[in-house]
Amino acid sequence: MTSSFLRGAVVMFAICQAVMAQPTHAAEAPTAPYVQIAGGGFHELALTRDGRVACWGNNSCGQSTVPAGLADVTQVAAGAHHSAALDRGGVVTCWGDNAEGQCTLPVTLGSVAQVACGSHHTIAVLTDGTVSCWGAGTTDTGKDHDFGQSMVPANLTGVTQVAGGTRHTVALKSDTTVKCWGYNGDRECDPPVTVFGVVQISAGKYHSAALKRNGTVECWGYNGSRQCSVPSSLRDATQVAAGRFHTAALKKDGTVACWGSNEHGQCNAPVGLTGVKQIATGNHQTLILKNDGTVGGWGANLIQECNAPPTAEGVSQVAAGGFHSMALLNDGKVLCWGSNNEGQCNVPPGVDGVSAVAAGSRHSIALKNDGTVACWGLNDYGQCRVPKTLRGCAGVAGGGEHTLARMGNGSLMAWGDQRSGQCTPPADLGSVRQIAAGAGHSMALKKDGTVACWGDNRHKQCDVPANLSDVTAIAAGGHFSMVLKGDGTVASWGDYNPKSGVPSGMRDASQITAGGFQAAALFDDGRVECWGRTAEGQCDAPKSAQPIRQVAGGGYHFVARNQDGTIRCWGDNRLGQCSVPSSLQRAAMAASAVQP
Repeated sequence: MTSSFLRGAVVMFAICQAVMAQPTHAAEAPTAPYVQIAGGGFHELALTRDGRVACWGNNSCGQSTVPAGLADVTQVAAGAHHSAALDRGGVVTCWGDNAEGQCTLPVTLGSVAQVACGSHHTIAVLTDGTVSCWGAGTTDTGKDHDFGQSMVPANLTGVTQVAGGTRHTVALKSDTTVKCWGYNGDRECDPPVTVFGVVQISAGKYHSAALKRNGTVECWGYNGSRQCSVPSSLRDATQVAAGRFHTAALKKDGTVACWGSNEHGQCNAPVGLTGVKQIATGNHQTLILKNDGTVGGWGANLIQECNAPPTAEGVSQVAAGGFHSMALLNDGKVLCWGSNNEGQCNVPPGVDGVSAVAAGSRHSIALKNDGTVACWGLNDYGQCRVPKTLRGCAGVAGGGEHTLARMGNGSLMAWGDQRSGQCTPPADLGSVRQIAAGAGHSMALKKDGTVACWGDNRHKQCDVPANLSDVTAIAAGGHFSMVLKGDGTVASWGDYNPKSGVPSGMRDASQITAGGFQAAALFDDGRVECWGRTAEGQCDAPKSAQPIRQVAGGGYHFVARNQDGTIRCWGDNRLGQCSVPSSLQRAAMAASAVQP
């Protein structure tokens, strides 16, 4: 490539929205440290900001041993002795006790929108609004936990949420009514006639609970421990959770109310507790997720089921520019290293609460949680001059001397160098789900799986192959374009300079990234394969760096986030872009030590 690339190295990758759930190649917003919790019999689960699962407590059936390779998870659930996770692709994984078949997924199971666990069965809401159950309760003999809780009523549709008890199942329909099935000896499957306008449900051992849109809670079923006796003063609830013999509610002000059995202190919410954003219940414990992403709890703690692994300041995303590198920390702060000749490594004061990062040749970009964007570094073409009208941004990408932003509604904004028309998207572009930027050209992945390119086309980097479809991710190099297809194959066009196309026979890739003259593909097993220019060692990925969870291509180097949370770089290091700060590695190692 000509010297223009040195101003045009790109990094196009991110964390969200590709169909296969891999990081894409323009920075897309990830989530926060711990973002969801689930309570089981005597074990608990939490979901981290980067889609990993942490488990703790009882592990007698392997329910707290997270399967190797489980990643990109969006939701977790827990039963008596088993666990379940749903990934971005709508695929469910179960582990732990399988004596009742609760971890054996139906062969015909389609794409799943939500997963829940009963004591000995698993329930899934499919994307078409139907329900599938497996495990105990496929019959109603009353023996060995079989009470019909997995016998989904005929013609049940329009379901938006499910919950599982010990012997029954609860479903919330789109019309805000509730349907229950399974054992009904304690009337846990007979919701009162006043149960309508429901927005969330939960199921305990022998009772059911519903949160109504007016902030009130209704419970029905067994009430021997007063778990169905909702406090009359409760009027502003935002979530309800049913335990074995107790019930908890999260209030609008971030406090928690509990009622029912308190034999193990599960109803003793700490005095002065505030700042709670989610609750969960186990057999005899109550868990909370706070606004800062930490997890706590009270009640039975004999096997440390209330002691969540602490979060630590680790790395959630990496990005690579022409001669500098970036890392987004779990606390929303940004760290840069390498060339700083244009101030691209000088993170401005007040740039925190960041959800994604991207890098251009000599400028850096941060997407904040509030949908605003910050840019710093070289600004000779206005690439750091964020439009004042920009609001609601959901993804960013950095090119040679231009910047792209994807709005939450799928529209696109661009600013900076316009010499090749790279900031003027096609008039008929429509709604896009991912963006990428090269030295002088731009790319967009449209919602229908097709691709649009515009800008510099001297190397035919904008000549999208005819009939290209089923694309799940895109990446833009200096003078070439690349796509990942739904079948895991990779295609590219343009000029790598020197010529070196996609390795023949490559299949089953899960992520792609493009640098100046080189490209890489990441696979589900953490293996990375690089091709293109090799003069600076950028295609010699260290074996010790693998397995890798995310990789980003820069000018003549790659930056990777390892499975253990540490950062590895290889390739050109003349300006320190591969010299990861020791403080960053210590933070990442600390995070990996406490997060499975």
